[in-house]
Amino acid sequence: MRETLPVTRPYDARWVLSFLGTRALPGVERVDGSTWRRATLLAGRPALLAVDVRPDALDVETPVPLDAETRTRLERLFDTRTNPRHIRRALHRDLRLRRVMARRPGLRVPGAWEPFEVAVRAIIGQQISVAAAVTVAHRLVEAFGTPMPDLPGGPWRGFPRPDVLASAPLEDVPGLRLRAPVVRALARAVQSGAVRLDGSSPLGDVVSALCSIRGIGPWTASIVALRALGDPDALPAADLGLRRALGRRGLLASTREVERRAERWRPWRGYATLWLWSEDAR
Repeated sequence: MRETLPVTRPYDARWVLSFLGTRALPGVERVDGSTWRRATLLAGRPALLAVDVRPDALDVETPVPLDAETRTRLERLFDTRTNPRHIRRALHRDLRLRRVMARRPGLRVPGAWEPFEVAVRAIIGQQISVAAAVTVAHRLVEAFGTPMPDLPGGPWRGFPRPDVLASAPLEDVPGLRLRAPVVRALARAVQSGAVRLDGSSPLGDVVSALCSIRGIGPWTASIVALRALGDPDALPAADLGLRRALGRRGLLASTREVERRAERWRPWRGYATLWLWSEDAR
């Protein structure tokens, strides 16, 4: 089944694909050229979802017709409905942002196909590179993900569910030993309903619940808020890339300096962060 989803233009398809491709977990999702693929459940059954990402639209291929929930998840993942012109006008007073926005006028904030996965990976990614975090998360999937052997082009696996990680021997995953208690605590909180990542609780309550878990601080919570919960104003002020982008004379900006500078970006601090990340990744 094929369906086309419109995007608000300008739309920086290349940036979105690069962002998702750099973070893609082998066996769970992949980016080949302009196509993003993901092993998932559709209508309760394993399915391979394929999206051709273009500057003017998303061409979606699925084994079953798109339902409203899947369509909404795709729109959030690819951030198709944002009006970047409106955001650029709001951020135009900041000269630092003005330069990078001119280079990438159609930038988006890629969301999450599975919010729990983004939260787990934000924990894994604390104080290590994106590439290192992908390696550790891949090991987690290999150990505890659900195999989907019937899908073409595999092997494919689903990302481990909260109920699996809540009781799994996470310390056995190479590179995860120090973060294992935090991942387990998150999984148990999601399983019990103490942390709701499904949009059913106010954003502030979710962030507070996340920060109540030992090992989750403002940086991790802001990454979850930005990508998994769709908060356009989330600010990971302690992020190394953000501090580097706002530093001077080769020195990193302090977290407090980032926070002060970002006050002028409200309510779009999350988008400003991605614009600066895009330049840091050049």
